[in-house]
Amino acid sequence: MVTVRHFAELENNIVVAVIAVAENDCLDSDGNFQEVIGENICRRLRQSSLKWIECSTDGSIRKNAAALGMVYDEIKNGFYNPNKPFVSWILDETLNWTAPVAKPENVEGFYFDWDETSLSWVKIAETPVETP
Repeated sequence: MVTVRHFAELENNIVVAVIAVAENDCLDSDGNFQEVIGENICRRLRQSSLKWIECSTDGSIRKNAAALGMVYDEIKNGFYNPNKPFVSWILDETLNWTAPVAKPENVEGFYFDWDETSLSWVKIAETPVETP
């Protein structure tokens, strides 16, 4: 089985491509993985002069999985979705959007949905109630 490493192509810190490279192709003469070797392979494959960085498809590298349209934060060294779900939500240290109020634990038969107007979580019936 071939082990692969994933790399994201960045244009103005926005992911424009994600490709996989065989890990064996990214090893130096001592057999150690070198990100820069993978980056150079990606540049040649895509005939691209843009920036390439290693990423993951499961978020194990650089906080979140890299996908098209994601933004790379150089200071926090991670990817995040630029689509803020609500005006009041903030980007936390793990580069995930977080409500200003913690979400309550689910109660059997109900779930909670964010209400931007009241800036609170609202309990919603899990199954729609039929009206006569």
